[in-house]
Amino acid sequence: MAKPKVKSEPILFATPPDPNRCFVLFSKICHDAGTAAVGLRSLASQLDKHPRDRPIKNMRYDAATMRLEIEFETEGKQP
Repeated sequence: MAKPKVKSEPILFATPPDPNRCFVLFSKICHDAGTAAVGLRSLASQLDKHPRDRPIKNMRYDAATMRLEIEFETEGKQP
């Protein structure tokens, strides 16, 4: 006897990147200079993909989630 097919909801593995946002999540388990350096290099690598003169709208650090985020002005809405 065949098993009935169960329709499950798709599992989202990754969220499509937001072109107006760069962020990095720091480790809560291993909180030292080495892991901070890796996170900051990752953020710098993301920033290198944007034009140097692109205006930043907001920079914030959320201590609860250990997330450092940079939000750019929406393209076309630059001052």
